[in-house]
Amino acid sequence: MANLISVKSWAVTGSDISLIDLMIDSYELKMFAWADQHAYSKDGPGIDARPQEVRMYQSLLHLDEYEGKLEASLEELSQSLQNFSVNWQEQKKPTSHFAKELESTQQAFKAFLRSKMSNSPNVSIRAEQIDKLLTLSSIYVFMASDASTSFSITEKYNTEVLISSLDSSLSEYPVRDSNLLPKWRFLKSAFLREDYVAPLLVKRHALSMALILERSLDDA
Repeated sequence: MANLISVKSWAVTGSDISLIDLMIDSYELKMFAWADQHAYSKDGPGIDARPQEVRMYQSLLHLDEYEGKLEASLEELSQSLQNFSVNWQEQKKPTSHFAKELESTQQAFKAFLRSKMSNSPNVSIRAEQIDKLLTLSSIYVFMASDASTSFSITEKYNTEVLISSLDSSLSEYPVRDSNLLPKWRFLKSAFLREDYVAPLLVKRHALSMALILERSLDDA
C-alpha cells in the first residue's frame, strides 16, 4: 500500500490530475524534440508531437480558472519546440540559443503547472517524483542525440543528486504497483552508467513509470 498521507482535507482533485498530465506531456514533447530534428516543422508539430499537443489543448477545457495564463504558457512552449526543430533543420545542428530556450520554456511551463496544484502533500510528493524522473529521462534522451552538441545540459543539473533524491523518495513513498520498481532499477542503472545507448527504451520506461506514480494518487 502506498505510504502516502491520508487526510481527507488534502484530497487529490481533478485539476491536480490534469495538471500532472500536462507536466508529463510537456516532458514527452521535449523528448520528441531532443531526439528527432523533424519533431516540428515550420507548419507546426509533426506526426508524433501533434496528438500530444492536441490532447494538451483539450486538457485546458477543464482548467479554465487561470485567466488564459496556462494557454499562453502552452503556446510559448509550442513555439519554443518549433523554433528548436526548425533551427536544427536549417543549421544542420541545433544552436545553443534555441536549445537553451526550449529547456527554459519547458521548465517554466512545468513550474507554472506545479504552482497551480493543490496543497495536498500527496500531490506534491508524486509531482516531485515525476518531475525528477522525467528531468533525468529528458537529459538522457538529449545526451543520446545530436542535439547534445548544442549546450552542456549536464552542467545545468546535478544528476547524481537527482538520482539519489528520487531513489530515497520512492523508498519512503512506495506504490502498490509491482511494475514500478523493476522499471526504476533499469532506469537508475541507465542514468548512472551515462552511456546513452538506449534513449527509446529509457523514454518508454520513464513515461510508463510516471503514469504509475500518477495513478497511485487514487490510493491516497
